[in-house]
Amino acid sequence: MTVLKEYAAITAGTILVAAAVVYYLIPCRLVTGSVSGLALVLGEIVPLKEDTLVLILNVLCLLAGMKAFGRRFGIRSVYVSLLLPLCMKILPLIVQPVRMYSLPLSVLCFLLLLTAGQTILFESGTASGGIDTIAEIIARRTGIRTGTAIAAAGILTCLSAALVYDFQAVLIGIVVTALNGILLNLAVHLKTWLHALRDSGLSEVPVLK
Repeated sequence: MTVLKEYAAITAGTILVAAAVVYYLIPCRLVTGSVSGLALVLGEIVPLKEDTLVLILNVLCLLAGMKAFGRRFGIRSVYVSLLLPLCMKILPLIVQPVRMYSLPLSVLCFLLLLTAGQTILFESGTASGGIDTIAEIIARRTGIRTGTAIAAAGILTCLSAALVYDFQAVLIGIVVTALNGILLNLAVHLKTWLHALRDSGLSEVPVLK
């Protein structure tokens, strides 16, 4: 039952990440610091669809994750890496993506869905693949926060947008990626605080810094 609950959580987290990509990132052509964002850039250069490029890039990052974290992380990451592009194919068949007229609202919805999915996945001992896996390797090797590592790795990825997009697209990608890192750190802090509140009572709840 524990394993089933864990994989149910992983599935839910993956669906949230896929929804963020399908309904907000791709329609708005947001080049964020993620494999999906990098796939948008590569899709302008090579004759492959975004979901195919996401799968290829995730496999490469998965191999790096398995080498760094071992079999358990690898098995879960394989599951996520296969499920994510599948969800990206199925979700548009359920609800057709429609581009919003408000870019700030699209960015907000994207960030909320993405951060929620990432938080669930990290708490389940895995990552959504790609940049998240590389960021997790950096975080564990250096001791910095996961959200900070994601922002740093993602901003470098955003710079690749300069190959095919204008400066505005690159700047928006950097801002969105930085906000994603901040929100992820806040989500992890909030979860730690709530766990302390539940287990220790109000008198021993740590102060968020």
